[in-house]
Amino acid sequence: MARKRFNAAEKEILAKGAGTSVEWQNVTQWHPGTLVSGEIKTEPGGWQYADVRNDDSKGHMFKGDVIGASPGHIRLPDGE
Repeated sequence: MARKRFNAAEKEILAKGAGTSVEWQNVTQWHPGTLVSGEIKTEPGGWQYADVRNDDSKGHMFKGDVIGASPGHIRLPDGE
């Protein structure tokens, strides 16, 4: 089952703030992105997400689109 809340490691990533290079997951594929801010947003019902700007164009996702990355779907790129 999906997690509603970001874990400690994900919160550390978000604490780096706007402009931080990250990867966000869309189902099973990871895509490059940039944090829009480090703010954790919460929807009614308690589901958290953070805004990430997509830095890749594939399929119906376009470079520059802002994605609401949920817990378990955000990480630092390899080597960072």
